[in-house]
Amino acid sequence: VIVTDEVLGSEVLTNGDFSTSGTVTTSSTSLGWVLASNSDTGVAITNGQLVLTGDGTATGGRVYAGSTSGILTNGTEYELTYTIDFNSGTDLRYHAGSGYVSLPSDKETVGTHTIRFTAGASEIFVLLQNTNGGVTKFSNISLKEVIGPGNKGVRYDIKGVTAGDIYRIKLDTLQGVGASNVYSSNP
Repeated sequence: VIVTDEVLGSEVLTNGDFSTSGTVTTSSTSLGWVLASNSDTGVAITNGQLVLTGDGTATGGRVYAGSTSGILTNGTEYELTYTIDFNSGTDLRYHAGSGYVSLPSDKETVGTHTIRFTAGASEIFVLLQNTNGGVTKFSNISLKEVIGPGNKGVRYDIKGVTAGDIYRIKLDTLQGVGASNVYSSNP
């Protein structure tokens, strides 16, 4: 049986669980989130949530992760996993170094979502609630580099696997292997 898994790097974000509350400013790097300028509005970290309130412009409801100088590496693939507890807006966007990208509507709903993207040249990561009066509340945001295949090509003997069958298994069920969902097949 050939088993492959993908390896994710360490957490890129600071305070992605929003356990440290405070006023987000242009210099609030200890919170892990900052504003680009003093004219930016509609951002708060309170009660374990990042709250973005849009005003229909590019500066209301906009927050930078880490700093405005960038935390990503150009050309590198990342996995973003986030939990939305509330969303009344219809235009939630992210910026990963090469312009704003609107999230698909099914990724703006209450719940946990995962997307992947490749970082662009400016290496920044920004979230923006672009709907005038729209409010989005996140309770968790995780951003990790996709390093690549981990144990790709490693052969494991798994009892009960029939030649030609395709299985979805969890690697943490195999002793000594890191946890992640993978596909395995017996060629």
